[in-house]
Amino acid sequence: VAGQVALIHSTAPALNPHEIAVVMGETSHSLNILNPQFAGQLGMGLIDVDSSLELAISGNLPTSNHGLIGISCIK
Repeated sequence: VAGQVALIHSTAPALNPHEIAVVMGETSHSLNILNPQFAGQLGMGLIDVDSSLELAISGNLPTSNHGLIGISCIK
């Protein structure tokens, strides 16, 4: 995850930490269907570095935060 943050930041340095978190949340893939016994316990799921870089470069950031937990602590 730290590597993903670094890549996003190096690719789109104008993004602030909140925007980077939104990009990461919007491009992650839920693992709930693959692990139903752990549904809701696996964080945001599987990261997708390629998709997050494409979204960051596009600049078309969503207005939602995709339900990111703790996003309010990121200023």
